[in-house]
Amino acid sequence: MKKKFYFLLLSSMVGLTTISANAEDSISSARNAVLDGALQSQLQTQIKRNDYDNFYSNLEDFSAPYTLKNGSKFYEARRDSLNSASAVVVDPQGYFYLAYKMPNSNNITYITNDSSCNKEVHDAIKVFANTFEKNNKIIFSSPTKINNASHSCKGVYGKPLLKNQIFERASSNESVAQQQTRKSAESIWSTSITNNWNMNEGLADVVGDTVNAIRTCSANFSLIPKPPAYGTIPGLSYFAKYAAQVIKYNSGLQTSTIYRTCIVSAARNFRTAAELASMGI
Repeated sequence: MKKKFYFLLLSSMVGLTTISANAEDSISSARNAVLDGALQSQLQTQIKRNDYDNFYSNLEDFSAPYTLKNGSKFYEARRDSLNSASAVVVDPQGYFYLAYKMPNSNNITYITNDSSCNKEVHDAIKVFANTFEKNNKIIFSSPTKINNASHSCKGVYGKPLLKNQIFERASSNESVAQQQTRKSAESIWSTSITNNWNMNEGLADVVGDTVNAIRTCSANFSLIPKPPAYGTIPGLSYFAKYAAQVIKYNSGLQTSTIYRTCIVSAARNFRTAAELASMGI
């Protein structure tokens, strides 16, 4: 009964979300996908009970989902007040790559049912782990059931930029459009977070989605004109043209006790997606 009540409680929160991405990759769609009965049933039967309970306990505040280059979906939910979180990569072929961090623990537990690609942590989970303090340690837990189908590990792990969990820019030479995208990102996240991001087209899309989420949340803020919605011009080109307006608008929101939360919420909800896009995953 407790599990059923928790499902209903989480489902009832969908209407309270004020930050959203596009129609397909919205926070509410992330919640629905992770709480889907088929996925939950798979996890319940393929990982240990305590691992399932720990993973499930963090499914409170969902972040924006992210589609990986190989078509897999990355989902994340956090309990910020407890500094705990859970994340899962769901592959269309039935593989999952799951991690969770519990309160007052420096360990991040990692589990996968992929028998072919279990020598390293999934690249997306490495990025997820990097959003916590640096003294965290990833530990492996065995599943109770595995998928024995043989396949390539390309798209699972092997990104050169993530070897040994070193997160750094591929190049320090940036175009004007990349520089303007970086300045826009810095008006949302701190420079300490964005400093090592690679300003590519994928990251521009995520920063653009974040800009749109902030615009939606602050719909009634009128002291400073809103920048045009992201998508009017795609990718880096948008920020080459509108970065000054984005930065000015976000600076205005920062002065408002009410609307500052729009930036804080959007920054939280899209951070891991931005980190993944930066790494080209």
